[in-house]
Amino acid sequence: MTLYEAVEAGGAEAVVAALEAGEDVNQQGPGDRTPLIEAARVGNAQLVEVLLAAGAEAMLKDAEQESAVLKAAANGHRDVCALLLPRASDDERGMAE
Repeated sequence: MTLYEAVEAGGAEAVVAALEAGEDVNQQGPGDRTPLIEAARVGNAQLVEVLLAAGAEAMLKDAEQESAVLKAAANGHRDVCALLLPRASDDERGMAE
């Protein structure tokens, strides 16, 4: 199972196992979404924390040119936004708020 697939499944144990197996924390999946963007999009704060701790790059963008914080904000996930806003650019902070 790839890291992206583990994030889609939503289980922290699978995500940690994929990371420990050497999966790239910033690999891209469908629509150029990274595991962090996908976790933020669905509002899984636990996975966002795990991915950030593993070195996920918060400023990467998907095919729609949206980062994780913008995906979280667009879907109303305030707790995830709070985790990502300190890593966002000034422009993205403004858009997310």
